[in-house]
Amino acid sequence: LKELVQGKEAYIVPGYYSKHLMKLSAEIEVPILGPFPDIGMEVGLNRVSKQIFQGLGLQIPPGISDIKSEEELYTKFADLVYNNIDVGKWVFKIENEFSGRGIAIITFDHIKPIQEIRRSLRIGNDDEQQTKKRLVEILTTIVPMKLKIIVPTLFADYKEYLRTFIRSGGVIEAFISNAHSISLTFFIQPTGETSVIGGFDKLIVEEFLNVGCFFPQSGLDVHQMKQYIEVLSKHLYTKGCFGYFS
Repeated sequence: LKELVQGKEAYIVPGYYSKHLMKLSAEIEVPILGPFPDIGMEVGLNRVSKQIFQGLGLQIPPGISDIKSEEELYTKFADLVYNNIDVGKWVFKIENEFSGRGIAIITFDHIKPIQEIRRSLRIGNDDEQQTKKRLVEILTTIVPMKLKIIVPTLFADYKEYLRTFIRSGGVIEAFISNAHSISLTFFIQPTGETSVIGGFDKLIVEEFLNVGCFFPQSGLDVHQMKQYIEVLSKHLYTKGCFGYFS
């Protein structure tokens, strides 16, 4: 690579920021078209992107992050389920993964104890503290048994998945049924100007397993697409971000 770019104007367009990318850039003496590495890696995290979208007033599903232990996972998840008791499916996402890797789902619709709590909450027969305590007990039992890992070959079992989730960080959020899966791509100049590249619909053959795409996207009209990108790109630029984003 170093020989190929020697004497030429060249730069690296990053896909996913990593220490390996930084090492490659230094080794072949070619700059990266993008923000400082710590900024680039931070804005790519699920929890940070959710915070950005929420701060900009964009709709996001209810969820939790910053989980430091197994006990905290079940406690925070119980609070989340309690406040969104009608949600039938939840998604676990491990940070720094892509293409369905690190994603797992759990469905509550046929779990009797959850259905009983739903009925109690709907009729107002509820002791919040006791109900949350009961939810912790239920989740501690059913999550290890019912959580479906989308790419199971990456993890030996639930325990290994959980260890990776806690070590790498992750989010748990509500699954939005019949949602249109769209990817929008745009470019932020180092001077701040933004150009829209386009968008595509993801081809999902199983839950969260993306195997292809259809271009152009059909879920948003052009005005909506440009509006979302304009709002997001302005915010990213204030954080020191430029380059290509999806």
